[in-house]
Amino acid sequence: MPEAPTGSDTSRWVSDLYIQKRDFLLGLAKDKERFALLQELIKFDPQAWDITKAFFCLDGRPHQVIGEIAKSFGLSGNSAQEQVSMVLYYIDSPYEAPNAAIRKAGNLEKKIRRQQDHVARLAEHGLTENDLPARLPAAAYEPFSLILRVWRYDRLSEYYVTPRERWLLMERYGLRSGVYRTLQSLGDEWHLTRERIRQLEDVALHRLRVLSRNIPE
Repeated sequence: MPEAPTGSDTSRWVSDLYIQKRDFLLGLAKDKERFALLQELIKFDPQAWDITKAFFCLDGRPHQVIGEIAKSFGLSGNSAQEQVSMVLYYIDSPYEAPNAAIRKAGNLEKKIRRQQDHVARLAEHGLTENDLPARLPAAAYEPFSLILRVWRYDRLSEYYVTPRERWLLMERYGLRSGVYRTLQSLGDEWHLTRERIRQLEDVALHRLRVLSRNIPE
């Protein structure tokens, strides 16, 4: 790789480096080991390879500056440049690339598994992502699904709960504000302890569990 010059020769050096990288990519298929590593990258991040092909004119299209390419992919110029740099890094680092690809694949697999588990937990309680108030913890899915079922049936009428309990459940589970609230925040508003708020909530939930058996499925 040529050393970086200064002054008027800078643009010439950038051009030479661009051609060098492009020629290397065009000849990559002859190096089976490195091309296999690149295929691993493409498998988990195809957009990065598409951007790189466009930047180095590997797909037969006329040359475009990185800003134009980024715009066509809905990215910023910096993001597109990072994608190209990542591809070149994987290619230029034959020993580090396999480990990086494995880590990336593992992280993607974990992310997908977490999302699948999350959807499965929601399905167990008859919920979807759109039902949830903000900041609702997984431990609150069961009582929330119960409250939501009664709420959709008759808006938590006095047949099910007292006016005080109705206000508590609506505020606690975000039926009014769309945000799940902590026991402490409700206690501060009512000038009660967290434990007292918890007791009131438990009584209201117990009543709902008993009476909700009469609600048709």
